[in-house]
Amino acid sequence: MRETVIAVHRGENRNPIGLIVLTADFQEHDDVWVGTVLELGVSTFADNLDDVRSELKDATLLQLNEVERLGIIDEYIREQGVVILDLANAGAGPLSADKWELAPTGAGA
Repeated sequence: MRETVIAVHRGENRNPIGLIVLTADFQEHDDVWVGTVLELGVSTFADNLDDVRSELKDATLLQLNEVERLGIIDEYIREQGVVILDLANAGAGPLSADKWELAPTGAGA
């Protein structure tokens, strides 16, 4: 099963400056659920679908925020073949201290 995941990139003032659209793939193998964000290669596993969704969200955010902290986010995103959609003028307010967040979706949000 696949789900669309939207990651929002926030600037220094916490306003959204870009977003990327990702694909989360979930498969059950021998009573274990495996979740992978296909574009980034981030993967995790858990005993049930809800847990693997949650853990995949955490792993994806950790990956994006750490690559951001290393100062190589533009290169990393480009190497993954992901396009950042420019939202520099969107003007929404702050949500958290991290620069990357996943937008809520209908499933598992």
